[in-house]
Amino acid sequence: MRHDKARIAVYMKNADLRHVTIFEEFMLLREFEKTENELENKLDKKKEDHLDIVSKITELNQKIDAKRKDIEKLDGDQKQLLHTYAQMTHDETKYADFLSKVYKRKIKRKKKVEGAPEDEGL
Repeated sequence: MRHDKARIAVYMKNADLRHVTIFEEFMLLREFEKTENELENKLDKKKEDHLDIVSKITELNQKIDAKRKDIEKLDGDQKQLLHTYAQMTHDETKYADFLSKVYKRKIKRKKKVEGAPEDEGL
């Protein structure tokens, strides 16, 4: 009987130790689950931010491409104007130097003020 009682006591102590160990592991898992949920929320937010940034980048790239096409079109128009100008004022023209200086001069344009009457007579 004593041996049986001692064996059962050892068995019960082992069961209690396993129970305590399992409970501690359960508590650790709960803490890990909380931190994992927080990290998943952060990850989701970062993914959304990344998608927003990617969409902005594609939008800006489209705008850049449109501006680049406009610049290429304007360059082509400018080359066409220079070619037309060169045909109109060839070197034999009496005022070719003066006309080329006037043509190449930078013009500062005034900004239009809203509400101001426009000069239609000029």
